[in-house]
Amino acid sequence: RYAHKIDSLADNSEKSKAEGAVFAAAILPRLHACSPGAAATVYENMKVGATSTSLSAVKSAFEKNLICMGMTGDDVGGVYDIDAGAFFLGAAPMNENKTSGGVNILGIVLGSVLGGVALIAMFGFVYMMKREKSGNPMFKNPDEVIA
Repeated sequence: RYAHKIDSLADNSEKSKAEGAVFAAAILPRLHACSPGAAATVYENMKVGATSTSLSAVKSAFEKNLICMGMTGDDVGGVYDIDAGAFFLGAAPMNENKTSGGVNILGIVLGSVLGGVALIAMFGFVYMMKREKSGNPMFKNPDEVIA
């Protein structure tokens, strides 16, 4: 909201800049955990004393990390122009489909399954070797089994 006020509405009042800096400071640690680069972008645009603020840069930094932060476009919302009956240009609700810093669920599932299979195979191999060394092998020569 404050990036929109400062950039699009040219509200360069100290009040708007300070409020924007406070709101940015509240979310920066969470954003930094997802993407240090995105957090730096928001910080540089919203910090106290920033020489310029780009709504598109701030919005893009958040959009790319919504899922990672556990948020949706509905959580963030947009800035609505009551007089025009529409969202301000560039201030519509965020599109969470543009996530690049989100959690890759497929990668986590595949990694877990493959790790589990490898662990089971390793235990099977250790069990087989232990039986071999104790003189009771799992696999015997067919000629010895018949005798």
